[in-house]
Amino acid sequence: MKVLILGFGRATSGVVEYLRDRGDELYIYEDNHERRKGDGYIFVDRPDIKVDLTVKSPGFPENIIKRYRKYMGVIMDEIEFTYREIGMPEVVAVTGTNGKSTTTSLIGHIVKRKIEKVFVGGNLSPGIPFSKVLKGGRYDLYILELSSFQLKWINSSLKGTGVLLNISMDHLNMHSSWEDYIDSKMKLLHLLKEDSTAVLNFDDKEIMAREGKFHVSKRYFSLISKRDAYIEEGTLIVGNNKIIDTEEVPLPGKHNLYNVMAASLTSYLLGIPPEVIGDSIKDFKGLPHRLEFVREWRGRKFFNNSMCTNPVAFYESLKSFPQKVIAIVGGSEKNLDDSLIIRGIEEFCKYVILMGDSGEKISKILKDRGYSYYIFVDDMYKGVEEAVNVSVEGDIIVLNPGYASFGLFKDFAHRGEVFKEVVNGL
Repeated sequence: MKVLILGFGRATSGVVEYLRDRGDELYIYEDNHERRKGDGYIFVDRPDIKVDLTVKSPGFPENIIKRYRKYMGVIMDEIEFTYREIGMPEVVAVTGTNGKSTTTSLIGHIVKRKIEKVFVGGNLSPGIPFSKVLKGGRYDLYILELSSFQLKWINSSLKGTGVLLNISMDHLNMHSSWEDYIDSKMKLLHLLKEDSTAVLNFDDKEIMAREGKFHVSKRYFSLISKRDAYIEEGTLIVGNNKIIDTEEVPLPGKHNLYNVMAASLTSYLLGIPPEVIGDSIKDFKGLPHRLEFVREWRGRKFFNNSMCTNPVAFYESLKSFPQKVIAIVGGSEKNLDDSLIIRGIEEFCKYVILMGDSGEKISKILKDRGYSYYIFVDDMYKGVEEAVNVSVEGDIIVLNPGYASFGLFKDFAHRGEVFKEVVNGL
């Protein structure tokens, strides 16, 4: 078969290895010349090779696909290609604007107590791309984090459980409209087979306004209403079973209670006993770059929340701390409404260090609103230095960007690692 790969990165690397070993005629389009590496691979300067199949990376620019569509044959995302090749097994598919990685990892952490071979990956970062299973053997259950970019290009029906956490504005630089972004998230319910189950956030107005159109079995979690999973008198209840007292949950913030409810309900539906779910939550360590405690230095506590890349995550993360913080804020634009960023700064920050493309814009808005506790810096080293200078013993200093990392860093993980390196070098 003649196959074109659009984007030679982390997600498609497993597809490339698999097709090469299978003996397919393989072409790779990658405009980043630093990634054009690998013995025996044919890289093309334009995707105008007539092929039978095209496998794309998540987030690959749609304008290029539209321009060269007539050459591309059948187009699949890396997720769908892998899913079809391994026989369309049962999956747990997790999506949402915020909390995907934490929830995906927590479900995996729980079910591994009772299910022997569990794959946890997909969009999850740091993590393993789904395509790596093409050469890595078979699993009893596949737990996948799926982004809006991936869901938009999947057309195969999914068997198993779909988890939809929340929908708020994000990635409007990559989607044609707000409705296009919502549709890409809600598509998860469309993809689920009729005998599958959707686990939904009952408190999310965007989800609940649309979920009635999808004819699939539904289960709900909520902080404000008694549903399939809910909180009563400080205790998480799932299916009338006590799971854990909320004060024992190791992940801070109300947003993480939603993640824990979703993971608990999903695990319960997979047959995991309530006591196993509760014990697993207690020893879950969380993920890097998500409200990650770095160190305490001279009475100041440092947290790395580099994964915070949109206004809702920004606001909810700051809200989870017990006091006003000193925050390092800013990055590259995603065409989102900044009002929740400004509100979070005014309500929860005693001082902000601004960085990146968005930093100058935020500083002007803050100045117009009479908020003067900020400074603009050029890099992370200066940012941490300034945060230390304005802090006193007992303060919390948090990297809480609210924007994408591109421009100053390769990705959110690189940004978080640089922050930790600077902090650990104090």
